[in-house]
Amino acid sequence: MYEVTEKKCINIVFLGDSFTNRTGVKNSVIPQKMFSTSYTGNYTEFVSKRLFVHYKDIDFSFYNKGISGDSVSDVLKRFNKEFEEIFPDLVILLIGHNDAKKKGTDVFTEDYSTLIDKISKCCNKLIGISIIPIKDHSELNGKVAEFNEIVKHVLMEHGYEYLNIYDLFLDLMQKSEKNFHLFEETHHLSELGNILIADNVYESIIRILELKI
Repeated sequence: MYEVTEKKCINIVFLGDSFTNRTGVKNSVIPQKMFSTSYTGNYTEFVSKRLFVHYKDIDFSFYNKGISGDSVSDVLKRFNKEFEEIFPDLVILLIGHNDAKKKGTDVFTEDYSTLIDKISKCCNKLIGISIIPIKDHSELNGKVAEFNEIVKHVLMEHGYEYLNIYDLFLDLMQKSEKNFHLFEETHHLSELGNILIADNVYESIIRILELKI
């Protein structure tokens, strides 16, 4: 348990594709520098800002390891280099969107399982986020749902948390009377979509790391 009466250092790695990647000073691990720009940011920034503000006595380092266009196999290729000098207390993983467009279930299962095995060797705390629904692609979203079952199964086998954002997005996209714009004109997330993910990730972090104000 991390009590704010003790000075703690916590390293958090955000790992994934373009949903994790961002512009601005993404390579800075120092919150004061990361948030010195007016860039509105994505879910990784919203999570980092909330932790930085609410837990002032904890020294956080946030590592953004998202690369646009990456599949799970791409993350595997760069994994050793990315984690060479980082000793994360927690990894936040959001990956699989590009796999669902290109790969079959057998290849994805093998790749995702290998990735989780690698993460488990360097970090015992992980939040695995479900693949986000693809805007205006109901047919492809059937495959996304199938891939998410694989994600859930692999994570549960390793004792890690599965954060089901997929169903939350679908509920707002299909069933809500409000017109939620969770996506930009492309398949990428709007600010509202990023906030929706950030709120759920933040609550999971508080619970997993047992943070107390």
